[in-house]
Amino acid sequence: MDADLTEIEEAVRRLPARDRVHLIEVIARSLRDPEPEPGPALSPNKAALEHLLDEMANLPSQSPADGFSNRDHDRVLYGDHR
Repeated sequence: MDADLTEIEEAVRRLPARDRVHLIEVIARSLRDPEPEPGPALSPNKAALEHLLDEMANLPSQSPADGFSNRDHDRVLYGDHR
């Protein structure tokens, strides 16, 4: 089972940032739904989610000091969609 989680973690790390954010949103939405009864199949998923949340907590919460605003970064990443 640990090998499966390692493969999942590696696959998530290879995703582009936009896809990782989408995955996080999907997972967060699923957590709003009533939780199923705890069972053996839920534990590894919960551990993987906790690991993901720990990694997200280590991400910087401020923009880098590169002179770009958040809007500038979005424009570079996603194009100018005015």
